[in-house]
Amino acid sequence: MSADIKTLPSGKDLLNVAKKVRSKMKKKSATLAAQKRRVEVFTGELLVSELMAKCPKHAPNKETAIKIAKRMLKEQLFLQGTMTSRRVKTPGVDEVKKVNKLAPSMTQSFVTNNKVPFYWNFKVYTFMDYVYAFLVVAGAIFFAMKPIWTDGIRQVVHYSSVCVLCVLGPFLGIYFLGFVIDWIVGFVTNRKKSFAMLPNLTNPDLGLWESFFPIVEWGDRKEDVDSDEEDDDYADVKKRKAKVEDDDGDGDGDENDDAEENGNFAESKGREEGMEGKKEK
Repeated sequence: MSADIKTLPSGKDLLNVAKKVRSKMKKKSATLAAQKRRVEVFTGELLVSELMAKCPKHAPNKETAIKIAKRMLKEQLFLQGTMTSRRVKTPGVDEVKKVNKLAPSMTQSFVTNNKVPFYWNFKVYTFMDYVYAFLVVAGAIFFAMKPIWTDGIRQVVHYSSVCVLCVLGPFLGIYFLGFVIDWIVGFVTNRKKSFAMLPNLTNPDLGLWESFFPIVEWGDRKEDVDSDEEDDDYADVKKRKAKVEDDDGDGDGDENDDAEENGNFAESKGREEGMEGKKEK
């Protein structure tokens, strides 16, 4: 027998169940187009199977697992997404190819369909996050105690700072040089061409070695293509919003429906006033 809705996990227990399932679930990430951040993506069927496998106490069967998933969606522990097609132009190539990216969906409903993507919407703090936080606090305390440093500590900090500057200095110089060259190229070509040095260095989708290539990038500017992408995304969102707001399904939206209702009301009111005038005569 399926569990009653009152016995389903809620609040902190529901969050713990979501954390447990998320930690054991197979990782598959994607870039959320609207916020430009990496999120973990899954399907409804995968979530239901993981709930029954990892949390049999709370989800002994598929029906209960679906109820728990719907409650998670209601609490916005995860959200429904949709795949949107975006145009990407490769520098030096005239062809513009379409790339599918994840975007938030206008409707939020849980379905066990492998074609509908969902993504987690809460932060999970790992062991390394606590380690980084401890190092930041320890570093702040360490530098606050500078007046009582010994000569040995001062020398170690000095040479360490020089080493860090020698490592980061060339990258900062490359970025500054690339910025200057790109500005000159844009000025000469009326902003039709662009120049970049190590353009993928800060790309989170690439590995450490791949981020150093290409060393130099030259081609048409992506600004026009990006503006077209934003216009296309805005048009898609506007169409979906109009579809949701159009309750009667006639395709003309609620504003036209309200205008039509106001016109009908004025017409009926005019007929009533005419009939009353005839009765008075």
